[in-house]
Amino acid sequence: MKASKLLRQMMRDRIVVAMGVYDVFSAILVERTGIDAVYVSGYLTSASTLGLPDLGLMSSTERITVARHVARRVEVPVVVDAEEGYGGPLHVMDTVQQLEAAGAAGIQIDDEEMPTQCQMFVDVRPKKLVSIEDMCQKIRAATDARTDPNLLIIARSDVFGTSARASVPKQELMAEIIDRGNAYAGAGADLIFVYAQTPQEAEIYAKAISAPLCGLLGFAAPLSVSDLEQLGYKLVICPLPVLAGAARGILAALEAFREQREWNAMAEFLVPQERLLEFLRLSEYAKLAKKYGA
Repeated sequence: MKASKLLRQMMRDRIVVAMGVYDVFSAILVERTGIDAVYVSGYLTSASTLGLPDLGLMSSTERITVARHVARRVEVPVVVDAEEGYGGPLHVMDTVQQLEAAGAAGIQIDDEEMPTQCQMFVDVRPKKLVSIEDMCQKIRAATDARTDPNLLIIARSDVFGTSARASVPKQELMAEIIDRGNAYAGAGADLIFVYAQTPQEAEIYAKAISAPLCGLLGFAAPLSVSDLEQLGYKLVICPLPVLAGAARGILAALEAFREQREWNAMAEFLVPQERLLEFLRLSEYAKLAKKYGA
């Protein structure tokens, strides 16, 4: 079954969790744990590929390349952060076509002006949003560009990432997210991605937006999947644990080695080599090499 159709089928029955990944190997690990889907995250791929924060410095080609390699290697659905679509409606169409060809099951598009940046980096530079109508045009372009009707188009408003966040009451910002969410749904978005920090906020969005919702789990949004599932959310994205967990494990192993300067100091932090080779499917390639005399 095509990954996009599988994702929609899963969402009909229950909430789907998409765990953030930054490369193929991290995606393999997510798949092996039995998590539903993977999310090719802007934050994570910028950190992994460039060693930089998600400030819109990663090109569309770089993001699409990561997505293509991930989708080729895992069988779970792949959802991709496509920033603001990398330009206007025509750029959005090209981005959607390339990501669909790469094997994406879902594509997330934001309503920021270019250059985009992660919403938690509001202090780096002031952020502005495109008009509601301009974003609706991007959504229409995205839905027109897909050839697979099951490909999910996910729209996210970055209201909380604008410079207004510090001076405008939260209720007003949430009201703008609701207005934009309903407009984006009317333009054809399949899911509206909302940023709720509490179950109460998640409930407000669920009642006020007339479309299926995608939620977020993170350091500033410590919700549970059951919180969102009970409210009818269809997808939840959890971007940071893979990168943050990898950083913690790597640092622990290297610090132990620095102090003792011997292999055994790191052993408790390492996955056995046999398991690493299992993740990389060495046995399958060994059989192929034997079959073809390679």
